[in-house]
Amino acid sequence: MTSTSILPDRVHQLLHERFGYQDFRPGQEAIIGALLQGQHVLTVMPTGSGKSLCYQLPALLNEGCTLVISPLIALMKDQVDSLQAHGIAATFVNSSLSPQEQQERLYACRAGHYKLLYIAPERFRSQRFLDTIAQTRVSLFAVDEAHCISQWGHDFRPDYLRLRQAIEYLQQPQVLALTATATVEVQDDIVQQLGCAAMQRFVSGFDRPNLTYRVLGVKGQVTKFKVLGKYWMLRRRAAVSFTPLHAVPWRRSPVSCTSTVRRRSSTTPGCVMLNDSVPRTRLWRGSAV
Repeated sequence: MTSTSILPDRVHQLLHERFGYQDFRPGQEAIIGALLQGQHVLTVMPTGSGKSLCYQLPALLNEGCTLVISPLIALMKDQVDSLQAHGIAATFVNSSLSPQEQQERLYACRAGHYKLLYIAPERFRSQRFLDTIAQTRVSLFAVDEAHCISQWGHDFRPDYLRLRQAIEYLQQPQVLALTATATVEVQDDIVQQLGCAAMQRFVSGFDRPNLTYRVLGVKGQVTKFKVLGKYWMLRRRAAVSFTPLHAVPWRRSPVSCTSTVRRRSSTTPGCVMLNDSVPRTRLWRGSAV
């Protein structure tokens, strides 16, 4: 342990032995320290900055099970596979499993065989699930993509609004909310919706140095295609392209337009925004989304 570390030697030992890291990334150490002190925590960290370690490592030190609320089945599987590869007892319960497999994993979790259990927010619709998980010692209630609790997010996944009731049903376990993007207003809403007024906040921003944002105002379809081709040839990186509907050539869909520009540039898709008033619904498919 370094002289400036706020965490016990055991934490650094687990970081190295179980996760394969020599040092924490910026922000992780303070968040883990607050969790180990029993505080409720809200953290806003950029994608790829290591938010998941903030609950995975404490899960190994806490008694009981860490319940992770995750909106994506693929993400659950990836994280569980990675944890199991490191010898960490983790599992998931979702619709990819048969009802029998789901119940077997829940019983195993109740018996203390798992340190982390990943579920989707929709799981709390089931009274049978609630009754089973209520018999499990939940040491930490970790909410990934916590912005879905607030404003437009719960239109995407309305079951995020059930989480406060779930927390109360589980006798108020410690709560960790994680997101890569949240204004101060959204942060306040997350805290309120989860019913954790004493949440300590850690905000390291949402900027990602490996992403570039550009807005270009151009006129005419020919110019627009030239700009797309130029940026795709120069950048040679995957990205998302936006354009208003009127930018789409006559009798062509956004998908066919993207294919046309790809054939002209013959490169990996790049990123360009063609107008400063881009409707949210006009997302060009065919690029990295």
